[in-house]
Amino acid sequence: MVEQKKIIPGQELPVDGLVFRTFAGEEDIEKMIAIHSACREADDLGYVLQKEELELGISNPQNVPPSQGWVIAEVSGKAVAYSQVFWLLEEPSKDRIYCIRILVHPHWRGRGIRHALLKHNEALHRKIAAGLPPEEHRIFQIFCRETEEEAIRLYQENGYHPERYFYDMIRPDLEDIPDLPLPEGVEVREVKPEHYRKVWETDVEAFKDHWGYTDQTDEDYQRWLKWQNLSPDLWQVAWYEDEIVGQIQNFIDTGENETEGCLRGHTEDICVREAWRKKGIASALIARSLKVLKNHGMKEAALGVDSDNATGALKLYQRMGFQVVRQLVVLRKPF
Repeated sequence: MVEQKKIIPGQELPVDGLVFRTFAGEEDIEKMIAIHSACREADDLGYVLQKEELELGISNPQNVPPSQGWVIAEVSGKAVAYSQVFWLLEEPSKDRIYCIRILVHPHWRGRGIRHALLKHNEALHRKIAAGLPPEEHRIFQIFCRETEEEAIRLYQENGYHPERYFYDMIRPDLEDIPDLPLPEGVEVREVKPEHYRKVWETDVEAFKDHWGYTDQTDEDYQRWLKWQNLSPDLWQVAWYEDEIVGQIQNFIDTGENETEGCLRGHTEDICVREAWRKKGIASALIARSLKVLKNHGMKEAALGVDSDNATGALKLYQRMGFQVVRQLVVLRKPF
């Protein structure tokens, strides 16, 4: 992690005593979590940021140096906002997507801090882009919950427009779970460490035809292995002979459950390889996953989905008892 605090010069900032600086190590982790927690309550973000996840993201930045990836906004030494920048190469279009995420403590909104951070991050991305190949299309991207109304208004005023919508979905109980068989010859097996790479590669392959897909590297695989909620004992991985044909990487986020006061499990990374789709594999694996979560004491299940998923996933999840509880929007503008 970056350990040296550095004030970012050259800013015309809207609040007396406001400075932008680089991430300064462990001392900033709790400050950033506190800002996220306040935003989560104010904006119903529905997502609890864990210390381990934040540390992992900071120590494994995506395509930018750690000293550039994070900016802390302080007023007279008090952290009031932070932002993250990184870029991705979208496939198959080869568009380079320059991502920005900004969180401003609710008590400090309406004072121009978000706008100043936005302009700073756009300028930082342009500086990064100057050292990259020029041939790709370049696009700014911001990801928001629909409840972040003040933020969305500001981004739209600055040229961003909604590009894609995603849903958070909840199955509010784990009762009446159907018994759904897998196709003949397909079976779920225990996941062992020697299977991890194949599980990850199958997931990558299955999502190649999804909107926003970016090519994955060994660094991405190593980052995936370090994720604190990785739970192979809960996964449902379906095999046909020596081939993985579908899978769900279930997990239970204990930190989220403690904060939210719930007993929720997640059925995520639901995927079936293209040649095996429309055979009931996804439905059967979801049913098995719900039972696994119930057996581990959970009372509800959650997942996220692209609202325009080309495989019809949204309708499948609704048939399996999941309900939309929150909408997320991806905003973009030309570079």
